Amino acid sequence: MVCTVRLKPSRTWYLLYGIFLLYIFDIVFEFYLIVLLNNLTKVMATDDSWKTQHFRQSVVAKIDEAIQVSGMPTTKNSMEMENHVFQKAKTKEEYFGFVARLILHLREMSNV
Repeated sequence: MVCTVRLKPSRTWYLLYGIFLLYIFDIVFEFYLIVLLNNLTKVMATDDSWKTQHFRQSVVAKIDEAIQVSGMPTTKNSMEMENHVFQKAKTKEEYFGFVARLILHLREMSNV
């Protein structure tokens, strides 16, 4: 005679699994943002292209899209947010990092 015992996952297991899925989602989304920002840089060939009005306007559009998806009211509009990031950044890499973190923050606000 074979005795089988079926174990039921605990609430802790479900909680840890949920945290794991959120962590994986954040990694995938951050990778997506890096790829997206890299694609935006390939549109413009020169090293200072990130300072052009055309490029900055495309970043404003991405920030605005993230604000719309979050559905949360913000004290600044997308143009003011991008301008703040632009003023803070000293290099192209720093600018892209700030923009990526800003968009991630806006996305996280929608999950709260």
